Formats: sequence, C-alpha cells, structure tokens
Amino acid sequence: MSDQTTYYQESGKVDAFRFGLVAVGGAIVVLVLAYVYAVAAFKIPFPYVNLFLTIGFGLILGVLVRVAGRFGHFRARRSRLVYALGLGFLACYLQWCASFALLAGDYFLGGGFPGFGEYLAMVVRPEVFSILPDLYAYGVWTVFGIPINGALQGLVWTIEAGIIIGLPLVPVFRVAIYPFSERLGEWYPKFTLSPDFASVAGSAELVEALRTDTVEAIGQMGLGTGWRHTKVHVFYSKDEDSQYITLERVFVEDRGAGKTEKDVVINNLQVSKATAEALMEQFEGSRERLEVV
Repeated sequence: MSDQTTYYQESGKVDAFRFGLVAVGGAIVVLVLAYVYAVAAFKIPFPYVNLFLTIGFGLILGVLVRVAGRFGHFRARRSRLVYALGLGFLACYLQWCASFALLAGDYFLGGGFPGFGEYLAMVVRPEVFSILPDLYAYGVWTVFGIPINGALQGLVWTIEAGIIIGLPLVPVFRVAIYPFSERLGEWYPKFTLSPDFASVAGSAELVEALRTDTVEAIGQMGLGTGWRHTKVHVFYSKDEDSQYITLERVFVEDRGAGKTEKDVVINNLQVSKATAEALMEQFEGSRERLEVV
C-alpha cells in the first residue's frame, strides 16, 4: 500500500461559492480593521509602539485566514495562499487609504478625524497614492525631533507591509489538515480516545503496527502521564468507508505546570470504518470541535 493511499490527501478542489462568500466577508472585516488600525497609529505617533499595533493587525488577519479556511472549505494550500495574499495586500491598500483620509482631516479639515464615508471615498480614488513621493521625502512623524523620512521612512513602510502581508501567510503553512468528505461536502467529525496514551514517536515500526492491527497497536501503547502523553484522534464519518486517525504527542513543561507543546507524529492515517468504530467503542471516543483558530 502506498503512502498516498494510506494517508489522507487534500483534494485540491475549491468551492467557488464558499470561497466568494468568505472573500467578501473578509474584505468587509478588513475594511473596518484597516480604518481602526490607521486611527490607532495616527493617535499614537511612535514607531516603536506602532510596531506592536502592526503585529496585532497582522495576527488578526491570520485568524481571519484560519476561520475562512474552515468555513470556506479550503482543501488545498494554494487556495489558502491566494486568500491570505489577497487579504494581506487588501489590508495594506486599505490602511493606506485610511491614512490618506486621516492626513487630509489633519491638514485640511482643521485637525479633525474624517468620518467613515470620507475614508470610503479614498478607497475608490487610487490617484491619492500620487502623494507618496512627498510623504517619502518629507515624512509624517518625528522622533525626538528627528524627522522620519527618506530611506528611513521607506524602511518603516517596508517593515509594516512585510508584517501585514507576512503574518496572514503563517496559517497557510501551519494549519492542521483535517479530512474532508467530498461526497458529503463537510469536514469529518473529530473524536478523541481515552485515556491519554504513552508518549510515542512516529516510528516506522509504529506505523507498520497500526497498519497491521490498529486497535491492538493503540492498546499496547500503554498509559501516559499528565504532563507527557499521546492523544489519539479519530476522524470518523458514518457515511464514509475511509476513516482516519492522528496521533498527537503532548508535553507540558515543568511537569504539568508550564507551557504545553503539541507535535503531530502520525497525521491522518487511513483506517477502515470498522476499525474506527472499534477504536471508539473500546477507548470511549468523545466528540470534539474542529480547531478553527
């Protein structure tokens, strides 16, 4: 049996309707977030503080990518990549539009902040980007009396864009892959077996034992401790013939009192429906929600 038939493989299919739905939803959320981000940056004109604002903005965009992936039924890395890049570049564009609206309010409207409608007016006027050379040359902020302009201003913009575009890409490469039923159009329900099993590595011997007799191999793993153990997850859909199991090694630092680290050692190994049902009956599988963020 080849690895391709033994482990779950994403289909690579895209649900155009769902993709469009989460794309529109994401754009609306980013439209609001970009304005809030620009206002916060405008009110706190300190680059070292703005760095944390930018990181927070990027992290929120990363959460949006994860949520969109689950609700949009993304079953391919390329669809997650396209969505994340689109969201990141849109966020960059919109925060610039919001910044232009705020600058206009500061210099031409007596120092007040423009309303959301004036911000939207900037969104449909890309020609406002023609003032970028002036902003580059003269800058907007000063730190300890030193103007931030020229190459330094360009560096700040580059770092900002890198964070806003880069952080949403993190989930593209780190998101957990869950089995998806193409026939039913839904994610497989996730179950976790009891108890916590002994900590194991994803060795070739263990994989072969699981392929030979999954139930016996799981039973022979033994019991783990509260701070070092293995979680066995079963992805089971009663209307599908192929089911899947994942072994996740868990380690809690300071013997259970510190940070929790998780490492998937065997990911979505295919088993039969009868095997999955036997596992959940013998080891009391309990339903869990699929992780979204």
